[in-house]
Amino acid sequence: MKRFFVFLVVLLASSALVFGCGGSKKKDKTAKPGGPVMDDPYGVGTGGPVGAGDQSTGDAVPTGPGEAAPEQHIMAENAKGYYNEGVKAGANGNLDQAEQAFKQAFQIDGKSHQVAYNLGVLSERRGNDDGARGYYRQAISLQPDYLPALAALAKLEMRLKNVTAAIGLMKGKATAYPKNIGIMNRYADTLIAGKRYTDAIAVAKQVLRIDERNAEAMFRVAKANMRMGRYELAESIFDQVLAIDPDVAEVYFLKAQIKLEKDGNKVEAIADLETALQKNPYYIEAMNNLAIQYILSGNYDIAIEKLEKALVLSPSWPVLYLNYGNALRGAGRWKEARVNLEKARSLDSSLLSALFNLGVLYFVATDLDNLDRIGSLGVSRRHFSDYKNEKGSSLKKKDPVHKYVKEIDISIEREETRIQQKKEMAQREAELAKEREAAEAAKAAGGGAVDAGSGGDKGWEDEDEGWE
Repeated sequence: MKRFFVFLVVLLASSALVFGCGGSKKKDKTAKPGGPVMDDPYGVGTGGPVGAGDQSTGDAVPTGPGEAAPEQHIMAENAKGYYNEGVKAGANGNLDQAEQAFKQAFQIDGKSHQVAYNLGVLSERRGNDDGARGYYRQAISLQPDYLPALAALAKLEMRLKNVTAAIGLMKGKATAYPKNIGIMNRYADTLIAGKRYTDAIAVAKQVLRIDERNAEAMFRVAKANMRMGRYELAESIFDQVLAIDPDVAEVYFLKAQIKLEKDGNKVEAIADLETALQKNPYYIEAMNNLAIQYILSGNYDIAIEKLEKALVLSPSWPVLYLNYGNALRGAGRWKEARVNLEKARSLDSSLLSALFNLGVLYFVATDLDNLDRIGSLGVSRRHFSDYKNEKGSSLKKKDPVHKYVKEIDISIEREETRIQQKKEMAQREAELAKEREAAEAAKAAGGGAVDAGSGGDKGWEDEDEGWE
C-alpha cells in the first residue's frame, strides 16, 4: 500500500519537513496546568481529553467524477542536478547550501512544484511560517493536486491553530478531486482536527468505497472513533491497519495515547512511542510526547535530547519550547529553562501553560537572575498573578495556581522570619561579643589589683586552724 505520507523519489522524510536529521536530578513534580503539553498528528490541542464532543456539520461528502487530474509537470533535466544537490544538502543540515541549490533549480525550471515545496520546507525549518506558507501555495498553484504541498500547508495551518483554513483548503481540493484518495484522506485529517469526527468518518468511508483495503482511510476511521472515546473499536481498526502495513508510525503513536488515557500504562505507551520513532525518525509529535513521558518519570536528560531533535525540525512550534523548558527546569538548568519558556510565550501568547511554568520555575529555582529567595518568590508570584488575570472567568477553583500562590505567601513569610531571626541572632552575637570583650577587659584590670594585694598577706595563718 502507499505510505501515509506521499513521497517524491528523492524526498528524505515522511512529514512536511523533508530534512531530518540519562540521568536525572531531584524530581520536579509539576501541577497539571503547568505540565508538558501533548499533541497528535494533524491536531491542534493537547491531544486530549479524548471523547470530546463531536462538532460535525453533516456536510455532503465529495463524490462524483470531479475535475480531470491536472497534467503532471516533469522537472527539466538540467534542473534535476541542482534539485538533488539541494535535497542532499538539506538532509545533512546545510540549509543555506540547500536553498542556493533549490533556487538555482527554480531559475532553470520555474514550474517545478517540487522545488517550491522544498523551499517551503526550508522556510519551515528556519521558523519562517509565512515564508513556508507562501512556497507551499506556490507549489500548489503550479500543481493543484500536489499532495506533499497540500499536506504540509494543511498541517502548518493546523499547527498555527488555523483549523478553519486547513479544512477549507482540503475541502476545496477534495471537492475538485474526489477520486484522489490521498487528498480525501488528508481532508479527513483536517476534519478530525476540527472535532468533526462523524464527518471525517464519512469521508474516510468514501475512500474505502473506492479502495476497501486502504489502510490510510481505516486509520482515519479509527482515529475519529478514538476521539469520541470508542477505544475498543479504535484499537480493533488499528490492528487491521497494522495487519496490512506494520510500519505505520501513526498507529503506534495513537495506541500509546490510548494506553495513557485508558489504562495509564506509561511503560507500554513509551514502548509504542519509541516504535513510532523507529518507523518514522522525523515524527515530531512522537518526539514531543515521548519526551513528556520522560519528563514525568524524571528522566530529564533523555527528554532534553528528544526535544532538541524536534526543535531542529520544527523551530517555531511553541509547545516544543514549553516542554523543553520544563525538561531543563527538571534538570536544574534554570536560565536555559527561563529562556525557552519565554520563547514559547513569545511564539504563542495564548499558551498560558508557559506563563504558569515560569511561575513554577521561579518558585523552585535557586540562583536564577541573581535573585535572593524573596526576590525569586516575588517574580514567581507575579507570573502566577498574570496567569490568573489572563485566565479571567475561566479560572477554576481547583486550578493549582491557588495552592502555589498560597505556598508562595507562606514561603515569603517564613523567609522574612528566617532573615529577621538571623539578623537578631547576629545582633545578639555582636552584643555578646562586646560583653565578652568588656568582661575580659575588666578582668584584666581587676585581676592585677588582687595579685598586688595578696602579696602582702603571703604566709598568713587561719586563726581557726585546727578547729574541730
